[in-house]
Order: sequence, then C-alpha cells, then structure tokens
Amino acid sequence: MEEARQKGFCEKDPTLDISGRDAAQKLAILAGIALGAYVSDKDILVEGIEETDPDDIAFVSKLGYVVKQIAIAAREHNGLDLRVHPSLLPARHPLAGVEGEENGVVLEGDAVGGLTFIGKGAGSLPTASAVLSDIVEIARGRVGAIHLPPLDRKWERVDFEACYYLRFPVKDVPGVIGLIATALGNKGISISRVDAALVPGREGEGGVRVVTHRARESVVRRAVGEIGRLPCLTGKPHLLRFF
Repeated sequence: MEEARQKGFCEKDPTLDISGRDAAQKLAILAGIALGAYVSDKDILVEGIEETDPDDIAFVSKLGYVVKQIAIAAREHNGLDLRVHPSLLPARHPLAGVEGEENGVVLEGDAVGGLTFIGKGAGSLPTASAVLSDIVEIARGRVGAIHLPPLDRKWERVDFEACYYLRFPVKDVPGVIGLIATALGNKGISISRVDAALVPGREGEGGVRVVTHRARESVVRRAVGEIGRLPCLTGKPHLLRFF
C-alpha cells in the first residue's frame, strides 16, 4: 500500500480504495448509463481487500487463478446483479493481467459479444491528462448534454450464483472435514475440491479449503454462517467468488 501511495495509485487515505467503496461509487454511475437503473452505491454489495490473505493468493495460483478486485453490473431477468469484491479470475482472463495503475473494463453485449478496454486509470499523469482533456473539450464547446431515459427505480437485486472458494481456520481434531461437508451438503451445496493442512508453527491448528460448484449467494452465506459457529473453528471463515 505504501508503494502504491508513493506512485500516486491511491489516495493519501486509501480507505475508499481498499474497502471497495470508490469502485462502488463509480459502478453506480456506470450502471445508470449502461443499464438504465437508478443505483446508489449503498445498493451495491461491497467487500474490500482487507481480509484477502497472501496464503489464499498463493493457493489459488496453483489452481490457475489470480485474485482481483472486480466491480460487476449486469441485468439478470427482472433484477440487477451489482457487486464489488475480490474475485478469482482464470490466469488467461484479459483482466487477470491488469496491474499497477492500469484499469480494465469488460463489456458484454447481445450483438457485439465481449469487448475489453485496458488503460492507465491512476497516477498523477494519467489523471491530469484526463482532467485536462475534459477542460479542453468544454472550452471548445464540444460537450453536449448526456440524454438518459427515465431511470428505473423499482429494480430488485438478484440472488446471483457463483462457484466459491471457502477457507475455514480449524482445530486439528477428528471429524472437522465431515462437519464442514455435512453443513454444506445440508444446504444443497456441492463440493468440487477439499484441501486440509496444518498451520506451520501453530500446534493444534489447521485450515480447510473448499471449492464449491455453482450455488446461490444467499445459500452459501447461510451455510458459512452456520459453519462459523461450530466449536471446532478457531477464527472467521473467509469467502471468495470465482468470476
């Protein structure tokens, strides 16, 4: 974070950046333009990068994924999928290689398919260039009004589906994996992979990592909440979604 601050990639107070709130505010504007919906940043599911653990990043890299903070806006049936959170992207995905001051945007259209735009979106010079460009366009009278249709205020947030990576810090006691698997199975959540290991240097403590098949967000959250109350857990469960 200190390196990012020195390079001008984040604010002096990086709270909005690492909490995901800055991205949520921008997503609310883009959702209004692209999806025709009146969206406040308070309507958006927001999770920051504060709890992303280096061990998680190292583990998923072995599976061929990278962790990126992603903002998503999509129209699903009669509702909207609006969220900002760390996501697991395949290493071959166009956004997986976005680094440093770069920003990336992927647009999905019915006719054009997928379009990807990547460019510098932070730092003193890129920011100054964008501001100066706007000032010049205004001075030349080239900026007209942006005409939007009446924004939909009655949309509902959809209960989206995803595959999940779940990490549970646990006591090294018999039956732990069975308890976790049972709790997930009771909610209809199918498991794709399970890994368990002891925590180096911490006697009697371990970690269980689970990768699930596709499941609804609300169902996964309920299951994780129940597992988090098991006496065999030694800390808070952690959840990441596959993109």
